[in-house]
Amino acid sequence: MSQKTELPQVKMPLSEARYLAEALKDQLAPFCDRIEIAGSIRREKPFVHDIELVAIPKVELVESDLFGGEVPKRMKAFCETLLGFGWHKLGDPTNGKYVKIELHEGICLDLFMCVPQNWGYIFMLRTGSSWFNEHIMIKRLKDRYYEPKDGWVNLKGNSLHTPEELDVFDLMKLEPVEPQFRNEQYISLYKEKYK
Repeated sequence: MSQKTELPQVKMPLSEARYLAEALKDQLAPFCDRIEIAGSIRREKPFVHDIELVAIPKVELVESDLFGGEVPKRMKAFCETLLGFGWHKLGDPTNGKYVKIELHEGICLDLFMCVPQNWGYIFMLRTGSSWFNEHIMIKRLKDRYYEPKDGWVNLKGNSLHTPEELDVFDLMKLEPVEPQFRNEQYISLYKEKYK
């Protein structure tokens, strides 16, 4: 039995990565209530290390026990389509929050799954950059007594609904920042406006 060997990390030009991300998004879209491209593609970085998508997968009711009870589960076609993209490295597509797939093209797909009530926070978090998340978003939320935890923005133990990114910016008391400006260079503008 042969083992899957790790490929070296691929850097893909933005135009190629966007084209591939759009194709993956289009294949998953029929099985999602919402799906968008996030990460470095959304931030328009010239080279991309991975493809990040954020999705709200559709669910269907399936029989769960001998008594005929039904429970919501992600559509089987969603899971099969996703796993058909390449080598499944991490996560549970049937009910997890994250799945990593090494695509046939050699780059990885990171798929983050959420619900409508926390879409805005997850979409902002997965768009990044990691610098913006740490030094602006998380810091401003904590400065206002919010606790970002487990994919939600919490206040006094209650998960707040953030269905859009604008909801997160409102909680931060910050004007919206376009994805391509969510980086270290933003700090000079940030310091001028929000001393």
